[in-house]
Amino acid sequence: RGPKTETEKTPPKDKEFFTVDSANVDKIEIVRKNGKVVLQKIAGAWRQTEPVDYLVNATFVPPAVGDLKNFTLSSVVSSNPSKADTYGFNDTNKTTITVFEKGVQKGVIVVGNAGQGPSQTFIKRPDKNTIYLAENFLRMNFVKDNIDDWRDKLIASIPSGSVKSIDFSYPDETFKITKDTANMFFIGKDSIQFSTMEGYLNLLQNMNTQGFSSAPLDTVKKFTSVIKVDADKPYEF
Repeated sequence: RGPKTETEKTPPKDKEFFTVDSANVDKIEIVRKNGKVVLQKIAGAWRQTEPVDYLVNATFVPPAVGDLKNFTLSSVVSSNPSKADTYGFNDTNKTTITVFEKGVQKGVIVVGNAGQGPSQTFIKRPDKNTIYLAENFLRMNFVKDNIDDWRDKLIASIPSGSVKSIDFSYPDETFKITKDTANMFFIGKDSIQFSTMEGYLNLLQNMNTQGFSSAPLDTVKKFTSVIKVDADKPYEF
């Protein structure tokens, strides 16, 4: 009863939009309503070059490049422009991906909603109405809630076994933690329980930010405390 709403699901004439050599992909532009991010391979390492220059989380790019190489078009789900919104092709949700190999543009994919199956996503060409269901194309490999989510959030990774001492300098107090030859930690002559110290050492070994401030440093609250760590090399925070 009522109007027909199920998808067409007809076999596509093509199995892919374009082919890429994953080893040669060196630039990916991703445009969403919340902004544009450009990922580039520079001297063998992936960096975010727009909107700011910053190292990219190393685990994010290989799955995305792998999807660009391996995805296939399993079916045509609609060629009706009025159905575009149903599959996520609207100004709020859609994502446009431009892929480059050795600096030359290879193709453009517009991404809509995720499909119901694993690694399924609705995609289309930028100049066509036809919407496809793509296999081996995971939407989350390209679409992040926040542009900054692409950036490497690691601040420092100090090997816990290498920490020799930690100097704390606060506006109203200074003290120093030292390690002796038996790997015991002290503040002055007072020993520190290892369970107490272990949590702090784990923090230093995997210190990450939760986000990035775009405000100039002179508008941020003044920095009044300094922590110096003597480890495999000197660190200062």
